[in-house]
Amino acid sequence: MLEQTEKPAEIEETTTVAEGAEVKEQTDPEVDKEKAKRRLSDRLREQTYHRRQAERERDDLKKKVDELSARTVIKSEPDPEDYSDRGKYAEDREAWKAQERAKIKAEVTQEVHTSTERSRAQAQLEKQKDGYLASRVDAIKEDPKFHDYEKEIDKVVEAFDAPEIQDLILAASKQGPKIVKYLGTNPDELEEIASASPRERTFLMGKLVAKLEAKPVKTISTAPNPTRSEKGSAPRAAAPSGKSYDPSKESFRDYSKRINGFK
Repeated sequence: MLEQTEKPAEIEETTTVAEGAEVKEQTDPEVDKEKAKRRLSDRLREQTYHRRQAERERDDLKKKVDELSARTVIKSEPDPEDYSDRGKYAEDREAWKAQERAKIKAEVTQEVHTSTERSRAQAQLEKQKDGYLASRVDAIKEDPKFHDYEKEIDKVVEAFDAPEIQDLILAASKQGPKIVKYLGTNPDELEEIASASPRERTFLMGKLVAKLEAKPVKTISTAPNPTRSEKGSAPRAAAPSGKSYDPSKESFRDYSKRINGFK
């Protein structure tokens, strides 16, 4: 009887442990995390594949459209002697006329755009020149040698064929005279810029403009603050010696005046 009653209990305990182990396996966060990573990776690979497939299809379609457009373009005016079908000739001739009209329209649009940009650039240049000339008047008053600086720059620009220097001086507008004076008083740096390549000239001139426009850094002293005596403040007047305060003989106001030297 004892063996019969104990045996089922042992089986039940084994089953309970097995079920517990199964539950633990299902709720293991590390396993779930790895499964989620695999699912995400699969989705990303699939999305990448579809995106690249769509890009390939788009490129193929564009290529076909370009080829079709090239075939349908009539390169020259149709010659009636080349056609046995008068209807086909009339159709091609109208298509050719439409092409020519579209070509002329595109050329006119481009010409108008170019002309507008040129006019805008010219207006900007005139504005910059006016700014330079206005500041130049003051610069000549401040430094009589200013005109000599301009002549020196012109000589170097001509010798090295470096028009970018003059262009950037004018582009600086009111700041231009500062650049002229600096280059005029630093001929070595002027020659260094002029002898560089056109791209390097633009870069070096940009650095120079930035340097001249930068505000000077204010030097902050690291010395300790002066004491009161070092600042030269007037010494405090010594209180005159006298009798101590006696409320029966004087008011506190009179006493205060007396000890502080006031009358």
